Formats: sequence, structure tokens, C-alpha cells
Amino acid sequence: MDPVQVVQEFTDASNARDVDRVVDCFSADAVVQNDAGHVFAQVVEAIRAHFGGFLSQSPNFHSEILSRIHVGSWVVQEEHVTGLVVKEPVPEFNTISAYRVEDGKIVKCIGLQ
Repeated sequence: MDPVQVVQEFTDASNARDVDRVVDCFSADAVVQNDAGHVFAQVVEAIRAHFGGFLSQSPNFHSEILSRIHVGSWVVQEEHVTGLVVKEPVPEFNTISAYRVEDGKIVKCIGLQ
């Protein structure tokens, strides 16, 4: 799969709240972090716990892709997120996420805010 297809599958899996599909999009040693360098999850078990934690609480979660660019192994997209619950409902918001894809798997996911 090319990088755009991998990131689209990740987005589709997240919107379906299918944690197994989400995790399958990542390499075994992938990193999920923010732009300040704070690591939310590293390695597949932590990625499962991270996404499983909030997706299980967010029955109406949806990420709409507003725009996307692809350069080499990077896919960057603007996302409009609704239905997120992290202990309490989070107001809808726009964010930018950057995904580095190698060998058909996400190796780095950076949330930019």
C-alpha cells in the first residue's frame, strides 16, 4: 500500500472505532507524539492502549479529512474531529496530523496543534 492508502485505512479504522485495524496500520516500533515531542505511545502494545482507551469511550468519534498532501513517505492532513471523549466530551476541533509511512506501515504519527 502506498502512504496515502495506509493513512486512509488508519482514518477509516479510527472512524469505525476498530482498534485491531488501527493497530495494524502501525509498525511494531511506531511512535505517536505531539509536535512538542511528548510521546503518547510507542510500540504496538502502547498504541493499542492509547487508541483503545479513547475510541472505546467515543461512540460518535469521527475524523473528517479536510485536506491532504503527500510528499515521499509523509502524509499530512487537516482533520476535523467530532465525538471525541477523553473522560469527558471534547468540543469539536481541527488539527493537523503528519504520518510517516515505511513499508506499508505508519512509523511515526505527529499531532500538530
